[in-house]
Amino acid sequence: MSINNEKLNNFISSITDTAKRKARELNTETEDLINKELEAFKSEEKIKYDNYLKTEKQNISAEITKSTAMLKLEKKRLLFEKRNAVTDNVFEKVRDNLDVFRKSDDYLNVLTGVINRVKKRFPENQIAIILSSNDKGPGYDLEKAFNCSVEYDDKISGGILIKLAGTNISVDYTFNSLIKDEKEKFLTTDELKIPL
Repeated sequence: MSINNEKLNNFISSITDTAKRKARELNTETEDLINKELEAFKSEEKIKYDNYLKTEKQNISAEITKSTAMLKLEKKRLLFEKRNAVTDNVFEKVRDNLDVFRKSDDYLNVLTGVINRVKKRFPENQIAIILSSNDKGPGYDLEKAFNCSVEYDDKISGGILIKLAGTNISVDYTFNSLIKDEKEKFLTTDELKIPL
């Protein structure tokens, strides 16, 4: 009976050793599988996190760009308003000075100088002169002096507009056009330009 016990014990021992070995192999395989799945999970989570950070960075960058653009536009708007206020102030003073000039003797000299230059340039053409309605009073006698017609226009603030008869040519030396031209030059000087 002891031989049978010994065989039985060997058989049990063999089965136990095989079971232990299979359990160790199973544990090793399970650990490897868990480690692989854990690494895959970590990798997937890292990709999600990196994508999240990238998206947030892009959103923040877009917000900064938008805010910067809005600030630049506001700066340009304020500069534009200030520039227009300065321009209006400067040219209001110019208009006041031109009104004073219109009452001086030099004003008639300027008008006759312009007429003489036009007559010299176009001697064969008859001219028509258009003045400001405010110039009616002084009675410059330009009709007699230059053998031409003189009309008055409320839209002209001073100076002279000369039309050449029989042509589409006119010489605009009115304060309106002179101020407009000077205002455009004034607005485009480097000091007042708004860079876009």
